[in-house]
Amino acid sequence: MKPKIPDSYPAGLENEEIQKIISDCTQRVSRMTRPNVNVSLGANFFISMIQLGQSELNNRIQSDLLQLIEQQGKETRKTQTINWLLTGLTILLAIITLYIGNKSLGFAESDQLSDEEWRMQQID
Repeated sequence: MKPKIPDSYPAGLENEEIQKIISDCTQRVSRMTRPNVNVSLGANFFISMIQLGQSELNNRIQSDLLQLIEQQGKETRKTQTINWLLTGLTILLAIITLYIGNKSLGFAESDQLSDEEWRMQQID
C-alpha cells in the first residue's frame, strides 16, 4: 500500500506534516527490511521520501537561523550606536563638570583673596 504523499511534498507542507510523513515512511521501511517481507514498492521509495523530508526541514531550520542572525546583527548595530552616543554624552558631561569645577575653584580663590584683603584693611 502506497502512503499518501501530497504532490506539494515537501516544500508545500507544514513542519508537522513533513514530520508525520517521515515517521510513517520510517515505520514502513522498518517493516519492509524485516526478513520474509515481500513488498512491491520497495524500501528505496520510503527512504527517498524520508531524506527529502529531512532535507526540507533542515533547509527551513537554516533559513530561520540566517534570519535570526541577520536580526541580531541589526540589533547589535543599534546597540553599538546607542553605546557610542552614551559614551560621547558621558565625555561631554565630564568636560562640563571639569569646567564648572575649575570656575568654582577660581571663585573660591578670588573669595579667599578678597577675604584676606579685607582682614588686612581691618588690621590697618
